[in-house]
Amino acid sequence: MFGAVCSGRPMQLAQQVEPTKFVFSIENATNLSHVAAEIVDANFMALVYFQLPGLPEFKLLGGLNVNKPSSIFKLHNPAGVQSSTSHALDDDDIMNDVEIPAGEEAILNIGISIEPLQQAEVLLLQEKSKQKTITLPQQQAAQRRHKI
Repeated sequence: MFGAVCSGRPMQLAQQVEPTKFVFSIENATNLSHVAAEIVDANFMALVYFQLPGLPEFKLLGGLNVNKPSSIFKLHNPAGVQSSTSHALDDDDIMNDVEIPAGEEAILNIGISIEPLQQAEVLLLQEKSKQKTITLPQQQAAQRRHKI
């Protein structure tokens, strides 16, 4: 039902872990710069989550459905070769990039959850509203106040 393609690697199929949940475990994640996820079923929305090395929770990144059957997510990889660290994504993508900590054998987990369309759209809107709120680090915020 789902596939993931990483630059220079063959397509990897998702493993089903629950009736409505799937996961990809991509080895040697420190060498990646982009991951493309695809859905082939038009009746549901698939919410795409990433779990970064060393973190217990999955982070919601976006959704796949009949109108957007695939998506490419940029990975900010300090160990990999990359010419740019910033990238503007379209309104359907939630995060600009995913940062992978430097490490020799990092594994990136990509989770997919099949949800009813209306429920999935609500979750995406909630996550997008969180992302639009920018919190400056204390030092930058103090500098900004002094300029005003």
